[in-house]
This record gives sequence, C-alpha cells and structure tokens, in this order.
Amino acid sequence: MPTTSEALGAASAPMTIDYNGKTFKGRLITQRVKSQVERWLEKRAMASVMRFRADLDMSEFRALSAAVTADIASGKYAFGGPYCTDALGTMAGGVAFASFVFDCTEEEMEQLFLACPEEVTQVLELIQAQSFPQKKTAPAPAEDMRPPTPAPTSDESGQGT
Repeated sequence: MPTTSEALGAASAPMTIDYNGKTFKGRLITQRVKSQVERWLEKRAMASVMRFRADLDMSEFRALSAAVTADIASGKYAFGGPYCTDALGTMAGGVAFASFVFDCTEEEMEQLFLACPEEVTQVLELIQAQSFPQKKTAPAPAEDMRPPTPAPTSDESGQGT
C-alpha cells in the first residue's frame, strides 16, 4: 500500500525550491508552524492597537486593547479561526505563513513568491495535503440534499372553481 506522500505524487514533487543560490525546504504544517502564525497575527493586532494610542484617550485605548485581548483569548486569532483565515488570504498573510513553512524571512519568501509563484503554490499545496491527509470534504447533511419543495400555484391553492 503506498504512503500518503506517494499517493499524492510526492515522489515526483519535491518539497524544496532552488532560487538565487539557496534551497528553500518546505516542512509540514506542525503545531510549531501553527503557533508561529498565531503569534504573528497577535503581534500585528497589538501593534495596530499601539499605533492608535496617541490618537485615543486612555479609556478608549484600554477598551480597544481589551477588545483585541478578548478576541485573542476567544480563539479568533487561532490557526483556522476567522481572523487567521482572513489574514492568510492576503499577500502579507500568505508570505508570513510560507516563511514559517520554509523557515526563512518574510523578505526572502516575498522574493520567492514573486519569482516563482507557480512553484511555490505547488509546493505549498503538497505540504498542505501531506500535513492534513485525512481532511476530506464532508457530504452535505441529508436535509440539504432534498430537492426544494415547489411553491403551490394559484390553481393548486384550492381557490379555483
């Protein structure tokens, strides 16, 4: 029986990219990578709060800081959480995530993205598939699979003669 890696074609698709004299080696999305993403998001959120400090009175600043802290504590910045999902859909978020996966600086990753976008995308897709091999699209619930009930026409409403 082939390994997950072999079944996904990993034998023909290495998780490395050679660029500008350096080999960028991708690694699986582990708890370490997830934690790095979360810390990156949390730091950006708190830095944003700090940028507003001079423009707010102390009570407004404390309220804003408390709101961001509450969002962090509630998991909105957690890997897979709503803020994380939104952030990873941006160029800055994608570059940061990939820099954690490839263990390089964001500047290096941005250069790599701009120079080899297809190759980076392919390697990241392979890494995602290998990191989460059991992830499958769940079938829709049975009630969602039923055809819609047509609305009664005026002839069917019992008001006709």
